[in-house]
Amino acid sequence: MPHSSDLVEYIKMGLREGHSVEDLKKAMHMSGWDMTTIEDSLKAAMSSTLPSVPSPLRRGGREGVWQKMKHVLSKPDSFFEGVKADQGYGDAFRYYLLVSVLPSLASALLASVMMLLATSMIFQTLGLSDYSGVSLSLIGLMSALVSFPIYYAIGIVSVFIGSFFVHFTARILGAKGGSHQTFKALVYGGLTPVLIGSFPVTVILMAAYLLPSEAAMLAILASSVFMAVFGIWSAYLQVKGVSKLHGMSLFRAFMAVIGIPLILTVVIAAASFLVLGAMLLNVGSLMP
Repeated sequence: MPHSSDLVEYIKMGLREGHSVEDLKKAMHMSGWDMTTIEDSLKAAMSSTLPSVPSPLRRGGREGVWQKMKHVLSKPDSFFEGVKADQGYGDAFRYYLLVSVLPSLASALLASVMMLLATSMIFQTLGLSDYSGVSLSLIGLMSALVSFPIYYAIGIVSVFIGSFFVHFTARILGAKGGSHQTFKALVYGGLTPVLIGSFPVTVILMAAYLLPSEAAMLAILASSVFMAVFGIWSAYLQVKGVSKLHGMSLFRAFMAVIGIPLILTVVIAAASFLVLGAMLLNVGSLMP
């Protein structure tokens, strides 16, 4: 039997007058109400009477970056429940600006090490081995430092574009929150594991500047494995965040974050391949 609206009002009035819950339960039971209805009515009355409980994430004021990282990694469910009430993009965007520095540097280092290896191979092929030592390492390191702001800026633009696209697919699949909720899920859930993985990746890639070509290739492979592992962890937390912040099932959240974008990527790649193949066939048919 569902709760009784009469009992709900009775309980609210009794609580306002200072009566204990146990006294109210005894009085209702002695009046002939069954315990199931009493318990359901108590839950309904208490949920509408008690003020909302502040999240433990907010003890002592605004939570810092390191506290957010700890909570989203250790207790993602409670973390996303705690940030659900945050309005707008401000807190999540500030978090992104701080936390994305090292991953952007790792991306710049990876690109520069790959460029260093390619340049070294070209120089050695041309017999310019005198330029394949320290000078090339310095060139690679300088290119990483120069390209770092570019990767940083691209990341800022990409996170907004990506969040709006994921939010569009999430809305189709039944998301209930605003676009800022999707942004929070992608930033907090996606960036935090990537930051953790960027520490070993950055160390490995910095060491790659001092290694011979064969060892540097292994360093690139090792850093790629690290990035893939932490990328999977990142995707999981993003799905969890979208599910919590939008009130969606994990499957729907997975489709919004990973499934639909992956399907679209495959379709676009296949279409591009077919178009390119058709163009090559046309060029071949025009040749004598």
